[in-house]
This record gives sequence, C-alpha cells and structure tokens, in this order.
Amino acid sequence: MTTTRHLDAKQARQEEIALAYQAACETRRGKRHGVVVTPVEVVDHQVRAVLQLAQDQHGPGRDTLMRIRALDPFGGTGIYLARLIQLVPLEPCDKIILASRAVMVEIDPDACQAAVANLRQVMAEETGQDQITPLVCQADTYGVGDEVWDMTWRLTHLYRPSRGEAA
Repeated sequence: MTTTRHLDAKQARQEEIALAYQAACETRRGKRHGVVVTPVEVVDHQVRAVLQLAQDQHGPGRDTLMRIRALDPFGGTGIYLARLIQLVPLEPCDKIILASRAVMVEIDPDACQAAVANLRQVMAEETGQDQITPLVCQADTYGVGDEVWDMTWRLTHLYRPSRGEAA
C-alpha cells in the first residue's frame, strides 16, 4: 500500500535540508556511520504534542509557551528547533525570546554548519530577523549533562565555522 505525503512548503524545506545532509554524510563516510533523518511529520507530531502537554499542565496561552526551554541533544540540521519556531503560536517578538531559550547539541561540524544556516533562515522568515537564533553547540551529547543550561558552557561549545566556511 502506498500513501501520498502532503508536506507544506516549510515542512518540505526542512526535509530537503535533512535529506541533503544525510546523503552528504553517506557519501563522505561511505555509510560507515549511519545518519538517520527523522521524518518531518514525526517531528511535527512530537513538537505539537509537547506544546499541547505544556498547555495541558500549565494552562493555555502565551505565558505557558514563553516559559519553554528547548534542548535538542542530537540536533542534526536543526529540524526540531526549526519546526518549534515555525509551529509555536506566538508573535514574532515572542518567537525571538523562545529562540533565545533554545539550544541544540551536535557533534558533527557539517551538521552544525547546516543547522546555523537553517535556523537563521527560519528566524528570518518567522520573525524578520536572523541575529538571535537557537544556540548551536558542538559537543558530544553523551558527555553533556545539566551544564548545557550554563551560559559559560554554551559559549565555550558554541559552533564557530572554521576559516573559509560560510557563517
């Protein structure tokens, strides 16, 4: 049985970025280390479920959504935080505040570079600015604990492109 997928433009763009990264990794690594891309429909379901759970537990509305801190421990190309920013029912100025309270951790510098570009584009589309984005930290997730919420740790591990890479 075949099912037809119906993705909106924002979903399709996130899937395109993730699949391009997956293909590049498979080429570069010779399929030695698998990269698994979470389908955008699954990401959307999980993001919507968390937003609903927050409102069920803490009350509906802006005040609850503005208290969210988001951590994506295996960030890849930033699809989870991108879709959070795109799906959360907040005004652009509030999305900027939410983005400032979001962090992703990723070990692969190529994924970090893709995530920075992706999140800047999403922030520009959703808020009209691209200077404040969720932080992309380059680190081994398995070696990270609660210190991820410490600003000193985040700044120490903030992804910075090497010379010659586009920011």
